[in-house]
Amino acid sequence: MFQTGNIGRTMHRANIWESICLSHGCSLCLDVLACPVISNCSHTFCGECLDTYMVKVCEDASSSPSVAHYCPLCKEEIVSVTFERIFHRDICEKIASAGLCANDNPAMAEWKRRCEVYEQKMQQNRVHKFCGRNDHDSDDDNSERNEDDFTRRVFFLALTVVLIVVIAKARM
Repeated sequence: MFQTGNIGRTMHRANIWESICLSHGCSLCLDVLACPVISNCSHTFCGECLDTYMVKVCEDASSSPSVAHYCPLCKEEIVSVTFERIFHRDICEKIASAGLCANDNPAMAEWKRRCEVYEQKMQQNRVHKFCGRNDHDSDDDNSERNEDDFTRRVFFLALTVVLIVVIAKARM
């Protein structure tokens, strides 16, 4: 006998994913926003998609001494971009309430991977900015002092993260 229950569930999950994609979609990759960022002109993109777009613009205009970045949708100059936590949380809540998991949907597995990769990239950028370090910095005369300073800053960063987690758990 032919079982239609699994096909129905699969189609239902695919429809839910499509509806999330339509309501929370990236204008560049046309998929569900992965780590959404919002520009100063209020357009929302996947963080990695906008980064890739901006790098491509820089490569295309490499002969220009100063490259301004413009929104791919409205062409307004992008002067600031911020991670859109509320939008990201809304997407995650829709996925959780629908009971979707990465094993059920290859597109969702890819979305989850893209989110993890971009979150790691953002974390590395925060550490570099917080510590005031650049991968190209090298000062041999003050290397020991720089190591101590770096260690102290990382310690305080870790302490801050722990305090934020403790406060967040206390509020739950």
